[in-house]
Amino acid sequence: MEEGRSLLNHAALILDLERLLKRSVDVASERGLRRPVRKEVLKDAIAL
Repeated sequence: MEEGRSLLNHAALILDLERLLKRSVDVASERGLRRPVRKEVLKDAIAL
């Protein structure tokens, strides 16, 4: 997400994506991922 976005913007994005995709989604920045799992998560990530 762009800098300066709030937690409410983050939550709204998740809700919008879940409605559009009709499935549960997780939205995180690369920096927000813990090192031990970052590589695995990025392997499975789908950029929009």
